[in-house]
Amino acid sequence: MARENITYERLIRRDRKYKFLRFLFTLVLLFIGVRFMLHVEARLSEYEFNQPVNVIKRFLVTVEENASGASKSSLTLPSVPKDTLDSLAAFSKEQSLTYKEVKQAKSDEHHYNLLCGSEIIASIQLKERMPGPGETYSRWDIASIELIISCERLAVDLLNDLQSGDYSYILENTDLSSYPTETVSDLSKFISNAVSGRNFTLSESKSSSADEKEYIYLLDGEPFFTAYITKDSAKGSIWQFSGGKAHFINPVLYTAKIPAGLTLYVNNTRVPDKWISNTSESEHASRVADNVVNPVDLSFKHYEIPFAFSVPEFSLKDSLGNEHPFTLQDTELLPCSTESVLLPEFSHLEEDIREAVENIANFFVGRVELGRIQKYVEKNSKAYDVFFEYIKWRSMKAGVTSMETYEIKNMTKLGDNCFVVEISGLFKAHYTQTNIIDYPLSYTLYYHTVNGSWFIYDFISN
Repeated sequence: MARENITYERLIRRDRKYKFLRFLFTLVLLFIGVRFMLHVEARLSEYEFNQPVNVIKRFLVTVEENASGASKSSLTLPSVPKDTLDSLAAFSKEQSLTYKEVKQAKSDEHHYNLLCGSEIIASIQLKERMPGPGETYSRWDIASIELIISCERLAVDLLNDLQSGDYSYILENTDLSSYPTETVSDLSKFISNAVSGRNFTLSESKSSSADEKEYIYLLDGEPFFTAYITKDSAKGSIWQFSGGKAHFINPVLYTAKIPAGLTLYVNNTRVPDKWISNTSESEHASRVADNVVNPVDLSFKHYEIPFAFSVPEFSLKDSLGNEHPFTLQDTELLPCSTESVLLPEFSHLEEDIREAVENIANFFVGRVELGRIQKYVEKNSKAYDVFFEYIKWRSMKAGVTSMETYEIKNMTKLGDNCFVVEISGLFKAHYTQTNIIDYPLSYTLYYHTVNGSWFIYDFISN
């Protein structure tokens, strides 16, 4: 095979060919170098991104975004409860959170303390897990977050609430069951008035122990409220409120004696029966006739009602909802008498009652004999026994008598065929021209029917 002659043109072509190959080789090397550098950078970025300290930093960013309402972070926190995240967000509003690593013997764990200023507020545990599909390096995930809430912080937070006018904790921890007609609104108004223009301070009680703290909130130096803070038995690093005691309650005890048939209301609320301290009977209850028809309930309900936060407004109503009058003497409610001076159903006996009273008065001063008053008094009754016994010891007889004044004070129905009437008056008796005696009359007459006629069966002279 004959060799080609070396020419100038041939040398130029060969030189161009070699230059192109060198250029192509250079491009390939450059491409490989760039790819290698990008690969290394990606590996380094992946490695740095998943370092424990960077996981913590991203977590703090997430907390701050949660506090501000933003949601820019791509960090997923399946192991962090929302209430924990909200608590940490609340801390971050006070001051930016920082972190500090805690030495840990285990190589697959990292522990960090979160700080708000100089106060440790949480402990975070990171655990290592092996790379998953598409991952090169091990990952560090948040395994747990344990809040560290000190009793001092809780106490100070409550103090800040009180100083800012937020009394919700006191409202929630003041037992209103002892004050049946007062509401949370009454308590809130009372507290607002009590603290107006005054200052709260805080003091720890000497009764505090290792697991329970007592903090006293002072209003101008005087105890106002004690808050109890206890350590969570399951999470020893967390303290929580467990109750409180109000020192500002100075209840006033109101009493009322309410007759049957009437209902007591306070602040437009019916007072429940559990506030009835006892019951009693009317003075007339023991003297009701045996043959009474449809007897009237003569009992009284005695109420004792404590008030601590408001001034009560009382009202008395009957079964039809009609208001009944009463008087309030200091802290004692006294119903005005609902007894009529003269009950319409017994009004036809008004003149007979006056005659009976006048004859009884004359009997006592010797003007008339027992037989005269038998027209009005049932024989073999308690009233008759009173008059019969009087015959044995009465002495001087009056000459001239007169009923100076006479008044039916009230009349009370004891049943359809039984009532009691109270009489007052002045009876004058002349024994001699110079011996004239005024007898104040205060009679209580009990009437019932015997064979259709009205007779006095019991009698009291006061």
